Amino acid sequence: MRTSIETSSLSKGDCNLHLSKVRDLFNAKAKTWDRKYQTGGALAFRVAAFGRLVAQKLSPSAKVLDLGCGTGAIAAAVAAHGFKVTASDVAEEMIRVGKQIHAEATIDWRLLLPDWKELPFAAGTFDAIIASSVLEYLPNVQVVLGECERVLKHGGVLIATVPNQRTLIRKIEKLVRPVVALIGDCRGLGQIPRIRSYAAYLKCSCNRMSLEEWQDYGNRSNLILDRVESEASKKSLIFLVFRKATTEREQ
Repeated sequence: MRTSIETSSLSKGDCNLHLSKVRDLFNAKAKTWDRKYQTGGALAFRVAAFGRLVAQKLSPSAKVLDLGCGTGAIAAAVAAHGFKVTASDVAEEMIRVGKQIHAEATIDWRLLLPDWKELPFAAGTFDAIIASSVLEYLPNVQVVLGECERVLKHGGVLIATVPNQRTLIRKIEKLVRPVVALIGDCRGLGQIPRIRSYAAYLKCSCNRMSLEEWQDYGNRSNLILDRVESEASKKSLIFLVFRKATTEREQ
């Protein structure tokens, strides 16, 4: 299988460097990140979409892990509906700002190391895991999916968003990514905040895979792709709902 980046193709040092860049990218965005999730914000639709999917799949008081929680807008919304939420991220500034903004929310905040290999939770802890635009940044997708499977209960679900490679904007990004990455390193254009930020995003967002490839990654981790959908107004993202297999036949 071909993907944009594979763990086996990176040395340990290169893998750690990539993960550090991802952490730095989001630490730099932390102060204003929550605005994107407020009413009218570019990412506000995610709060409603994840909330709807969690409510459809789980019973009240179920345990939910928000993996890559940012400043916690989705975690806080899910917690407000009675779910027991743990929010984790590798960006310490995201966690710090999130704790301040959502100080009254019942959330268990956990800071992860950028190069974590094992989640700090016992097997079968969670009924669901949320991963909002997380998988696209990982140089070690299989490791992370394996850990998600481990900490999920049997029949538990992983709800994730990934870039929709069938849309025009994603096809354009694929073409311009090498050029934009170079521009981001230039002293001139690279000093323009929006260009610098977009270039950093394209460098870090390394996993641009087809549905079949995501499905295959899930299968290798005992996670069955149950459902795929996109929000009408945001088709550049797709929501994947994986379910942990409950029987040997499913595996």
